[in-house]
Amino acid sequence: MNAYIYRKMIGEHWFTTNENPQGYDECDQYLDGKIKSIPEGKSFLFLTDPHCRDTNTMNSPAIIGYVREMTGIKKVIQGGDIVHREDDRYMGAAEIIKYTNIMRSVAGEDYIPVWGNHDINTANAPEDDVARYRIPYTEIEKILYSHLTDRKCEDISAKIAYLDCDDEDRRQILALSRLHFYIDDEEAKIRYIILETGCQIEAERNGCVTKYFNVYNNGDLVMQYDWLYEVLMNTPDDYDVVVSGHAMLGYGLSREIVSGPLGVCKILSGFKTCSKVIVENPFPHYEKLAKYYAKGEHVYDFTSRKRKSNVVVIAGDRHRDIQAKADYDENGNFVSTEYQGEALSETAVIVNVVQTDAYGCTHRGEPEMKPGTNTEQCIEVVTICPNGNIKLTRIGVGQNREVRRE
Repeated sequence: MNAYIYRKMIGEHWFTTNENPQGYDECDQYLDGKIKSIPEGKSFLFLTDPHCRDTNTMNSPAIIGYVREMTGIKKVIQGGDIVHREDDRYMGAAEIIKYTNIMRSVAGEDYIPVWGNHDINTANAPEDDVARYRIPYTEIEKILYSHLTDRKCEDISAKIAYLDCDDEDRRQILALSRLHFYIDDEEAKIRYIILETGCQIEAERNGCVTKYFNVYNNGDLVMQYDWLYEVLMNTPDDYDVVVSGHAMLGYGLSREIVSGPLGVCKILSGFKTCSKVIVENPFPHYEKLAKYYAKGEHVYDFTSRKRKSNVVVIAGDRHRDIQAKADYDENGNFVSTEYQGEALSETAVIVNVVQTDAYGCTHRGEPEMKPGTNTEQCIEVVTICPNGNIKLTRIGVGQNREVRRE
């Protein structure tokens, strides 16, 4: 009954048929055919960068509801940037609350949002008026995550005891630290780890972060390395891991993984191979950061783990479909290269980036999104297959993709 209600909400353009099918596999309606093509395995849904405004038809919630009802898939990750930038902090908060309420009505506690750089409402704001736009981290945390009762956060209160800051700044820093967390799906045996990937530095668009730690944009990830190691080490041996953060490549136009997230990938490589890795602080000249995360090498030893778990990394921000590989080169350096679908070495980690869910935000060169057609939205069904391959089934604009272990 619920699936039927969602079906009637979505619109007939999501249930079109091939006018001249050339085989039985071409006879189904579009959305139902996509659902039937989802492979066996552990699956979750992902969409990102909705940038809610008049350039998003907002059919994704109903589509996701239909897919969940028809398949039994539960978890839905939203990869960040709910808003573009509203006229002030309250209008920005209202838009994020509205979208969050809609997604919660579809998926409840199975809706897992990621905080994006636009979600503080300061992206590209006029430099002399940033304070009027900026939503405090204390409010962002409540708006995005008050419905997640099983969220496990890092407590950094003791780690920042050394800071000479006022009470309000301390509250903001602690709230920021709670934007990274993990949630366990005991039934599917998946640990979902959500990372916080920062915001712009200019005109204090990222609040108090740069003031006390020097970092901005993806540099925030360095402050999460030790916590990530602890969470991975405490992951049950029979669990697989899904890691998501908004910007896991790097802000800008590069298709490579920059230093902050590359360190995350190296830690994940050690986890999936049950080996020891050494990660160096990529910002040796940042004196304020060094008080929180020491300069030099950090050893992350996973050799005590008994099982080589599967790892999925999925992100947004770039409004493009990108797959980037992090792995060791012939000289033993851990580097980023483009992934082109080849079978991977054991140590390789793939960052899968999904394009925007808003038809008005696609970049030139990406597949066109047209309202009123089944290209108006962009949803990924991610499946960890029994053989360790990762299948990414695309609903809406774009193509299916894969990460091949064999």
